Amino acid sequence: QHKALIGIGTGLGLSYFYETPGKKPLIRPSCGGHMVAACVTREHFEICEKIRKYTLKPTIFENVVSGSGLLYLYQAVTDKVCRHPEEALNNENVYRLFHEFLGVFIHQATLYGDSFGGVYLTGGVMDSLVKDDRLDIKTISRFLKLPGVDIINEFFDALPVYQVQNSYITLQGLHEKFVSDH
Repeated sequence: QHKALIGIGTGLGLSYFYETPGKKPLIRPSCGGHMVAACVTREHFEICEKIRKYTLKPTIFENVVSGSGLLYLYQAVTDKVCRHPEEALNNENVYRLFHEFLGVFIHQATLYGDSFGGVYLTGGVMDSLVKDDRLDIKTISRFLKLPGVDIINEFFDALPVYQVQNSYITLQGLHEKFVSDH
């Protein structure tokens, strides 16, 4: 089955790993972090509308699920500017909203890429949350599965989600790609 790699750092990266019979595995990068952010609650709509006013563009997932997204969330929640994602995460509403939007992003990325073989989470923000034992799995799971979509939620019940332990996975992948292509 297909898998997704989601990198949550300064930005929001998404790529897919496809196993092809008898061939080399296919890795497909995407611009998934630039999908327009989906809103599940009225609060999500209000937050995205505030962020749209700051950026003068539609709110994308990278504006709510990344290091820079934490700064936008903080500004939308408090009407104050914050310069450090770690500081933004100390606000309980920013912390909660980040995890809610992450759940929605994983939901959409998994559906769009048919990647029910697993989701792998990596990146600086992810590393920091895991290191500090602050990753809110319950909130992510609650927004990963949406009410009223029982047949799809059965797939999400079985979806393995992993945290990548290697902080340099992206650089290693780029190195391998460069070496294999040259």
